[in-house]
This record gives sequence, C-alpha cells and structure tokens, in this order.
Amino acid sequence: VAPPPLLRSTPALSLESPPETTTAAAAAKARRARRLIAPMEMGMNSVQPNAQFPVPHKSLSLDINGNKTDIVISKYEDNFMVMVTQIGCMGTILAARKDESVFSDPTYNVSVLFGKRDEPLLLACARQLIEHISGSGSARSLMISLGLKDHSQATMKYIVSTIIENRLW
Repeated sequence: VAPPPLLRSTPALSLESPPETTTAAAAAKARRARRLIAPMEMGMNSVQPNAQFPVPHKSLSLDINGNKTDIVISKYEDNFMVMVTQIGCMGTILAARKDESVFSDPTYNVSVLFGKRDEPLLLACARQLIEHISGSGSARSLMISLGLKDHSQATMKYIVSTIIENRLW
C-alpha cells in the first residue's frame, strides 16, 4: 500500500540543529543551568558570595524559630530577586515596584504572581522591601519568593531585617 500523496510530497524534517548551532546552544544551556544552580549552593549559617555566578548575589542559610531558612538575594540589571524558603521550594511569588507620577506621591504596587493570595503578611514583607529599595535610591523592581512554614509576624520581621542587612542595593 502506497503512502498518501501528501506524505510523499512532504520533505523530510530534521529535528537536529546544525553542529555549530548545537554547540552554541549547549554552551548557552550550560550557562543558564549554572545561573540557576549556583545561588542554591550554600552552607548552614553562612553568607556566600559566588564569584563564578554571573549575577551579583548573596546566599544565606540560618535558623528562624527552629526552621532552617535559606535566603538568596540576586541583583539583576532591572530587578532584585529574593528567594526565601523553609520548605525547599519557591512558595508564593510576588512582584513589587514603585510607581511614580509627576502629580502625586509615589505609590508601591505589590502583586501575587503565583501562590497564596490571602496572606497579608507576605504582601507586607514585599512592600517593606520595595520601600527600602526605592528609599535607597534604586529604581529596580523586586521579585520575591516566600516558601515559609512559619508565617508569623515575628518571622516576617526577622526575614525583612536579614534581607536589609545583607542587601545588594
């Protein structure tokens, strides 16, 4: 039985890239993987700047109320990225930015991108940090990930003060 005419006239498609593209793509993929993995390589109760990581960052690991807490603060060209986890994954992801107007005082916009939308302390944490960032003269916005077991006010205050002490702005 002969294949249908449509299949006979369709040229063969190759899923592989030419060798020079494959090499460049593999190198780019390896660089992206190093950027994603490098901030998470940290020790207990330490601050570790990583000279090989292409983005300035600080990594901390500490104990907050009996919960091992890992914090990574990264400074990108247009954003600060802060990751705080007690659960080993990202948790709720928030975006915070300062909106300025010629006719009024600046306002701060905090929104939940993924995760718990009914946690006002998470929003307060992001707002305090973006106010501190813009008060320090930086125009960068903030992306923050909070994966926490303990959502108490005391924990949030400690996290905010630790991030401010180790700030990159």
